[in-house]
Amino acid sequence: MIILLSLLIISILIMVHEFGHYGAARICGVQVYEFSIGFGPVLLQIKTKRSMLVSLRLIPLGGYVRLAGLDSLKDNQEKSSGDRFQDAPLWSRLFILCAGSLANIVVAFFILLAVYGLGGLNTSVTTVIASVTKGSPAEQSQLFSGDKIIAINQVFIKEGSQLVNIIRSSKGKPLEINIMRQNHLIQRLITPTLKANNLPWQIGIKLQSLQSDRFQWSGALFRAINDTVQGIVLTLLGIGQLITGRIGLSAMSGPIGIVSVTGEMVNYGVLFLGRFVAFLGINLAVLNSLPLPALDGGRFVVEVLRAVLPFRIKESFVARIHLAGVLAFFILMLFVTWLDITKLSVR
Repeated sequence: MIILLSLLIISILIMVHEFGHYGAARICGVQVYEFSIGFGPVLLQIKTKRSMLVSLRLIPLGGYVRLAGLDSLKDNQEKSSGDRFQDAPLWSRLFILCAGSLANIVVAFFILLAVYGLGGLNTSVTTVIASVTKGSPAEQSQLFSGDKIIAINQVFIKEGSQLVNIIRSSKGKPLEINIMRQNHLIQRLITPTLKANNLPWQIGIKLQSLQSDRFQWSGALFRAINDTVQGIVLTLLGIGQLITGRIGLSAMSGPIGIVSVTGEMVNYGVLFLGRFVAFLGINLAVLNSLPLPALDGGRFVVEVLRAVLPFRIKESFVARIHLAGVLAFFILMLFVTWLDITKLSVR
């Protein structure tokens, strides 16, 4: 179930990105040959009045938009009922390339606005267990919903954040936990586990949150704007740390890592899951904006160079550069996926 939910989240974020490109192309009058939902062999294909194909493909993971003028080989086989991408003004081409990331950021902002305005988000928690994860150390030690943790290693616990910090800093050492259950004091010895290197030590419990009212809309608006900007900045800082070597590739997560984190967010509730989806969308937007081959940012750089250089850049050369970029990212994704698998094998 978590795997399906994770794939659905990734697919929706990619589709939002492609809808951004599609909408911008329509605004600028550039012909869209195809809007594809998914990849691989075609399952269903419909042709619209604007000569655009809407395709449903076998692999339901994301999709893509194919514009007139971006594939010279297929352009010779298809008739455009609108402007080609390369014939559009420079500002139109740049707007179309930026629109995917802009769509992800706008949607992320509205998700955060809904989280804070409709539900609120109180990170303050009690020491009372709300639920226990199946197969976790807590379940194996017979902890139950409603148990109140009052001490760990003879240290009295006053609030949930203190409890979480002690478990996360345990480094897998057994913890002596004192529990109050229906006015009876119970003692358990529990060893935290580490699902993956990029996730904290845990015993498999969800704590009850303190009752909180939702934000006023003015406060929700400010918080959503602040978190959106902060998400962009933190993503850029993370990329900078990767480039400078301050953090290694092991800090990156692929689809498997996203599945693990999605499972954690589901345990914390729909509001935390919504916030996670918003930040995932911001990450996608920033990464796509990097000036690298095959990414929107790389295509943006090419269009600017075409406008300022005194000579013409050959289409075949640009196509080879983008193909090399696609292959490089495919190899990187395989490597990151392998890292995710090795993380899951820890303990």
